[in-house]
Amino acid sequence: MAGARMAGDITLEKEIPYNLDAERAVLGAIMVVNSAMNAAQEFLKDTDFYRDQHRRVYKAMSVLSERASAIDPITVVDELRRTGELEVVGGHAWVVSLIDGVPHSANIEHYAKIVKQQSIRRALIEAGGKIVETAYDGSDTVEDLLDQSERLVFQIAQDQLRGGFVPMSILAEEGLRTIERLQTQRSNITGLATGYGELDEKTSGFQPGDLIIVAARPSMGKTAFAMNIAQNCANTEHATDWMGLMVGQVENAMGYYASIADNYRIAGATTGVTPETSASEVAPITASSTAVSSSIIRKQTPILR
Repeated sequence: MAGARMAGDITLEKEIPYNLDAERAVLGAIMVVNSAMNAAQEFLKDTDFYRDQHRRVYKAMSVLSERASAIDPITVVDELRRTGELEVVGGHAWVVSLIDGVPHSANIEHYAKIVKQQSIRRALIEAGGKIVETAYDGSDTVEDLLDQSERLVFQIAQDQLRGGFVPMSILAEEGLRTIERLQTQRSNITGLATGYGELDEKTSGFQPGDLIIVAARPSMGKTAFAMNIAQNCANTEHATDWMGLMVGQVENAMGYYASIADNYRIAGATTGVTPETSASEVAPITASSTAVSSSIIRKQTPILR
């Protein structure tokens, strides 16, 4: 459409996001109070700094921290001289100037977050540029383009998930609340029951954050076993999604119906349950429409939450 502004035109008009004052504040605070390095490292890598000089200085500080050495203008200058980068960053006087006018070293975490946020913005702009370039190129299929786009953004999001230290007082309070909850529950199953009594007895149920790997030779019933657990979890009103890397929706449904039929064979004579009534009361499990890839799993999981 005539006169329409494309994404590339808009980005050319904008300045790259950065905050040099916050970057200098981080570096200066570390040289004033060395313990501030621990707080900075929870959020920042050297590549998060926009100015090349700041990147080099922070990298030198990281090396000194790994050696458990003091971090001050003298040691930083010495490390930069050792790597041949002292004159590149601006010399001895420039390094010393970083400690001039440091707002408050106690605010290091706030400064570090500002630097990190600006770094993420730049990463998103770079990823967006790659997506636009690939879309214009037209050599990849739309499916490949979507997969590449999701992967680029996912990598940025993953970088955000790095956790820092948590005070033991907070963990102790949370642990005490968990103990009190389990006492009132009065059950040996503290997690999600699988429906397999012996397994639940050994594991106390599946716990939040668990990664459960079922390993066996081919055709030993791994998929059926996992499907039965999914069915049992869904029957206890827990949201359950089934994603298969090898089979699609119809195959999943066939396996699920076979499980229902097997339950009827075992219990139908005494409960009056029939395959037809069981199928009409299928547990609330959602299944992937096709054999899915890992990128689809990454995309779908946050939606299911």
